[in-house]
Amino acid sequence: MTIKEIRKELIEDFFESIISKKFGLDKKYKHLIVKKKDKNKEKEIEEETIAGLHYYFTKRRNNWLVIAYLHKTCLTYGYICVRPNAYGEICYVISTNELLLENDFLPSNMVIHEYTPHFFDRYKERMNIDFQRKSYEYYFMYNNYGEIYDNEQKGGNYSFVKTAHGYSLGYSSLNEKYFKYNTFITPNMLGKNQCKEYTDSDIEYVFIKDFMEIHNKRNP
Repeated sequence: MTIKEIRKELIEDFFESIISKKFGLDKKYKHLIVKKKDKNKEKEIEEETIAGLHYYFTKRRNNWLVIAYLHKTCLTYGYICVRPNAYGEICYVISTNELLLENDFLPSNMVIHEYTPHFFDRYKERMNIDFQRKSYEYYFMYNNYGEIYDNEQKGGNYSFVKTAHGYSLGYSSLNEKYFKYNTFITPNMLGKNQCKEYTDSDIEYVFIKDFMEIHNKRNP
């Protein structure tokens, strides 16, 4: 399937079968949300926690994982379509930025993030954790997202996501709002110059980009 076909299939399936699940989960977990009216019984939630994981099989024969994240005053959700193949699982994440505006649920605003089986193999290997769950579940549950950096180079757009555990490396098609991540590295895999802390994200990008170009050639 082409990027355009994958994007069309996932977004249509999301609106046909998955978006309605959000409303049911809102009711299921609403008692966990901090309510301003009941300050005496308020239980402060300082960090994001996992409220629950839910799998749904749709009419289009797609298997979706919906993760409910509990914040201080609201619930948000991660929407992941999981497709098995001979090498493991391909995960497609629909990004809706639902913390910002309801309008982000418009199809034109949605971004697709593809994670390959090779990505999860490298994640499991380099995190060196005895996973009690599937590696993709662990990644999406505990590896909070950070900034996304993108820059056009020869042969395509190199992209990486800075996360709590390290860096997800891959490519992007900005016009089609599509990111594909092929491998994962931890901070201790960076060189001395690359692991310095910079306030300027453009400078940080240069070091990560240089590492990624070399890394992808030597360690696909």
